[in-house]
Amino acid sequence: MDQHEKKRASLLEGAEGRHLLRLALPMMVGILAMMGFNMTDTFFVARLGTLPLAAMTLTFPIVMVVNSISLGISVSTSIAVSRAYGGNRSEDVKRLTTDSVSLGILISIVFALAVFFLLNPLLHVIEGDLPTHDLARSYLVIWLFGVPFLFLTMIGNMAIRATGDTVTPSILIILSVVINIILDPLLIFGPGPFPRLGIAGAAWATLFARGVTCITVFWLLRVRKRMLISPFAGIGVVLNTWRNLLKNALPIGLNNLITPLQRGILTRLLAGLSAPILAGYGVAIRVESFTLTFIFALQSVIGIFIGQNVGANQWDRVRRGVRFSEVFAFLNGLAAFILLISFGKLIARSFNNDTDVIKATYMYFMVAGITFGFRAVYLAGSAALNSLHHAVDATVITIIYGLIVTAIAAWVGRYFWGAPGVFGGLALGNLVGGLGTYFWLHRVIRKETEVSRTLR
Repeated sequence: MDQHEKKRASLLEGAEGRHLLRLALPMMVGILAMMGFNMTDTFFVARLGTLPLAAMTLTFPIVMVVNSISLGISVSTSIAVSRAYGGNRSEDVKRLTTDSVSLGILISIVFALAVFFLLNPLLHVIEGDLPTHDLARSYLVIWLFGVPFLFLTMIGNMAIRATGDTVTPSILIILSVVINIILDPLLIFGPGPFPRLGIAGAAWATLFARGVTCITVFWLLRVRKRMLISPFAGIGVVLNTWRNLLKNALPIGLNNLITPLQRGILTRLLAGLSAPILAGYGVAIRVESFTLTFIFALQSVIGIFIGQNVGANQWDRVRRGVRFSEVFAFLNGLAAFILLISFGKLIARSFNNDTDVIKATYMYFMVAGITFGFRAVYLAGSAALNSLHHAVDATVITIIYGLIVTAIAAWVGRYFWGAPGVFGGLALGNLVGGLGTYFWLHRVIRKETEVSRTLR
């Protein structure tokens, strides 16, 4: 059995939980590094003062929109490639990877240009009356140049992961983070011969790091993995691949867009209270992401496991893998909450010494953190629904919990209780999202299993 067959067979037999953990562990290292990427930016920008930190928080919704669209295409690529890989269709793997890259190039350029021309009105909507517009704009104008690098890196990494190799993408992420960590203090504060660029320096560091990583990913796909072939296969073939990818990518992208929209709503509600509260929220959501790292790793690999086993018609393994993921996710979310209520003030103080910023950060941990376990179940379950080609179902659940329940509850909460009410609205949304995803996902798996048995 060659190396390709060994890697493919490994996910189709043996303990499901062990395989998921084996895939997720190197991804956790990579995602921790990526969180470190974001935390590094936040850490150094926070040293510039509360206003620059608030300005960076204002960029989150726009940054997350771009990330969500790129994630939609890359996740759709991963699902398609993993099914082709599980079915031992090597030529389809190459065609799908190549056409995904070309689609990513097209969409990233169009979207970056659209955001650039709409940047001023977008920032005005998000920031309200805070004097942060010029700072936020100076960051985003530079950051947008790196959008094509971001798209291609994510698509390439997800294609590699779909073959069961989660180590290489993690190494690439670490490479990007190391470059960013080195450049951030040099370009933000300008020691020695380096220019002092302030918040714009963080954007330049990100741009350079992503450019180097993108070139490396392209080389790996072309030379080492041999997953890229000629993109000129005929317009009909390429368009057919794009159409199939977009069937999943559009609802996945829409689903992922809801989170930045939700964050945008919460940011706008908190911006009307004070800059320290907004800055504290910015610190809190970065720290929250850091504590849920293993869930994000599990979320990124569960589709590989499901895709290969669906491709091999192994539905019992799919069901058991999903069960393991849900239990593990809930326990991880609970552990994150306990950690943050125990050490939250100390963590917040490491970012900013402003008493009001620390208070707002810890308040988020106390109120929203209660339902981190349900948020974790939602994250794992939503990824599973996407992998089962039920991305529309996942999107409907996200709209209900993310926009309707959370937004309304947060708005009402702000009116009566201020910032604690906003965070309480988010906690209620997490609860609804976790429970809704759990019941809907198992309903889908039962139906798909019955259909599969009927067709045998």
